[in-house]
Amino acid sequence: MDREAVITHYRRMPDAQFTYFATHEVGDLMPDAVEVLRQVMKERGTVPDPDAVIDVQRRRLLRGVRGGW
Repeated sequence: MDREAVITHYRRMPDAQFTYFATHEVGDLMPDAVEVLRQVMKERGTVPDPDAVIDVQRRRLLRGVRGGW
């Protein structure tokens, strides 16, 4: 993964697109990309609590994988 390219991509997203992506699509990302997303979320301030948002999405993903849906 090209970390700088991912950072640039996230920074170029319009706020509404970035916020939707950050609050709905974390489960599809590789761990390195999640950490970059977390960093950019904190920089942009469009998501109040990035750590909680990421945690909720990861828990949902794990429940789905384990058949809890």
